[in-house]
Amino acid sequence: MRTILALAILVGLVIGPIYWIYGKFYSGRTAQTLTLKESREGKFVSGEFRVTPDMAPTGVVLTATGSFAPNMPEDQPPKVGYAATLFKDGTQFNIAKFPLKASSTSETNPVFKERLFYLEAPQDGLFRMELEAMTPQTIKLDSVQIEVKANVQEADGRVVSVGMVLMIVAVLGLLI
Repeated sequence: MRTILALAILVGLVIGPIYWIYGKFYSGRTAQTLTLKESREGKFVSGEFRVTPDMAPTGVVLTATGSFAPNMPEDQPPKVGYAATLFKDGTQFNIAKFPLKASSTSETNPVFKERLFYLEAPQDGLFRMELEAMTPQTIKLDSVQIEVKANVQEADGRVVSVGMVLMIVAVLGLLI
């Protein structure tokens, strides 16, 4: 019985969180990678990139490295709120607000990965992105890149839910 429950946990893990992470960050093909440059105003700005209808659905994934002072309280890892603005043909197209938070104060050079935009409908045009801090910058970003992903496969929420339920039931079965 324990073997079956352990196998159920493994299957639940694969069709739950692992499938979700794959869909969010790793599915599709990389169409372009751009490094964002810091402007005088403190924003990070990308160069232009083209999105075509055959790339749909398209995702924009942010990867950033940062640093912060090591003398912070252990129970308060630094967190900065950001707004990413996506422009299409020079006009604001979409905005995403999100936090970048260090997992602990012991890792003073954190690496962040966030999928900012998911463009399900086919698009055609020149895009660029700006990233701006909305709260005090307790984390200094050292390097910021975006990856434009073509033909992204979004994880099916029903499958992820089944995986999570399977894991929970199997763990409870092991505990009882």
